Amino acid sequence: MSKNKFGSLLKQKRTTLNLSQNKVAELCHLSKSSYSHLERGIRYPSFETLIKLSEVLDADPRELIYAIIPHEDDINTDDINTIEELSPEDSMCQKSFFDSFNKLNPHEQKVIIDIMDSIIESNTEIPR
Repeated sequence: MSKNKFGSLLKQKRTTLNLSQNKVAELCHLSKSSYSHLERGIRYPSFETLIKLSEVLDADPRELIYAIIPHEDDINTDDINTIEELSPEDSMCQKSFFDSFNKLNPHEQKVIIDIMDSIIESNTEIPR
């Protein structure tokens, strides 16, 4: 999904719990502007923040991760010319993933691995 869809999911979860952006930011140890950037689709969260958001917003972390992952219907194929053009970006994405993953403590790494395994092994799709 796009960043805007991820942000919309955060806003929906937050408003369902009747929490302000300030309160969610405080509980997640973020500045209000950082949290606002997440809801407005300007930025994606780090793994650590994603886990904290799932706790604060009483959300399944898999649902939040699934909201970030682009799906076929979210990709404009006109923007993709050749696989070679995507390779540098894919390398940067992989490096960013591993850099972020390595900053997590062992428990948080296990949570992420369990979520990824669950998504991979699951035949059921997480609702959009």
